[in-house]
Amino acid sequence: MTLRELTKGHYRSVSLWLIAAATTLVLGACAPRLLDSPSREQIVIEVVSHDGGMVCTTEEYLELRVYASGRVEGEVFSGRCMSRWSRLFSSFSRLEAHLDANQLGELEALLKQSDFSMVKEAYPQFVMYIDSGTFKTIKFEYEGKEKKVALVNPDPTDARNKANYPTALVNLLLEIQQIRQRLELSPK
Repeated sequence: MTLRELTKGHYRSVSLWLIAAATTLVLGACAPRLLDSPSREQIVIEVVSHDGGMVCTTEEYLELRVYASGRVEGEVFSGRCMSRWSRLFSSFSRLEAHLDANQLGELEALLKQSDFSMVKEAYPQFVMYIDSGTFKTIKFEYEGKEKKVALVNPDPTDARNKANYPTALVNLLLEIQQIRQRLELSPK
C-alpha cells in the first residue's frame, strides 16, 4: 500500500468523524427546543412576545401559555444573549407552574366577556419606550373562534393604553401579568 492510499483512507475516516461530531452537536443543541414543543392539551390562552430596539435579544419567546388543566408554561430570559445562534441556542429558559381551579376560572371568565367582540386584531403603539419596545401577540378562543390580538408596548397600567384599549383587553392584560408573575416566582 502506498503512502497516498494510506493518507486518502485517513482523510476519509477523519471526515466521517467530523461529520458525526457536527451532527451530534447540532442535534444536542436542538433537542431542548424539540422537547419543549407544545403539548396536545387544549390551550386556553397563549401569549408570544419579542423585544425590539436596543435590546440583548430580539428572539420570539413564549411569555405565557395556559392549558385547560391549569398548567402554565412560559420562557424567561436566561441572562445569555444568543442572537447570532438563536435558532440553535435560546436566550430563554422554560418554566412551568400550575393555576388552581379558582385562578383558572377567573381567566376563563375574563375570556368570555362580551367586550371582546369589540377587540381589534391589532393596536398601534400608544406607549413609547426609549430605545426599545415589546411586541406581543395574544391568542385565545372567543365564541368558538380563535381571537388574535397584536399589541406594541401593552402596559395595562399606562393611562394611554387604558384610554385606547377596551376594558376587557385591559383586564386580560392585567390577568396575564399576574399569571406571569406567579410563573416567574414558581420553584424552578
